[in-house]
Amino acid sequence: MTIRAKGGFTMVELILYVAGMVALMLAIATLISSMYGFYRDATIGPRVDRIGISAIDRITKDIRTGVSINTELSRFNVPTGAVSINTQSGTDLSTKFFELSNGRLIYKEGNGENQYLSPEDISVSGFNLTSISTPVSEALKFEITITYENKGQTKDKNYSGVAILRHSYE
Repeated sequence: MTIRAKGGFTMVELILYVAGMVALMLAIATLISSMYGFYRDATIGPRVDRIGISAIDRITKDIRTGVSINTELSRFNVPTGAVSINTQSGTDLSTKFFELSNGRLIYKEGNGENQYLSPEDISVSGFNLTSISTPVSEALKFEITITYENKGQTKDKNYSGVAILRHSYE
């Protein structure tokens, strides 16, 4: 009686091992995909808050350096507002311009390039401006609406502020 040493895997064993590896890889891919979805849903709200708050801070800071509002280039009381502010820093005069265009908030100083205050993947759906004039000074009330998707639902967040043109009452 001769005993033969087994030289490798049988075809059935090989198929079982490959099927087990495929099942394990699918389970890992599903887990990673669901973890990414959870991460995205958990971080979108704070990201929208950072964008809204930083845009409001930038607009407020620049309005406060204002001398006057250029009403010819501004759009008030409409969802896609725009405002042009004549500003003064020391003896330097310049113009700062904010506008909502194609779902993005745009900032421009003087004849410079457009700078975006909102990223491409988050939509700014509203930029409403209200001019407030008194015999003593001028101010602007502004509201930004950001629209985003979270867990398959469309949500809106509003951010608002009021700023007085400090040089308007000097």
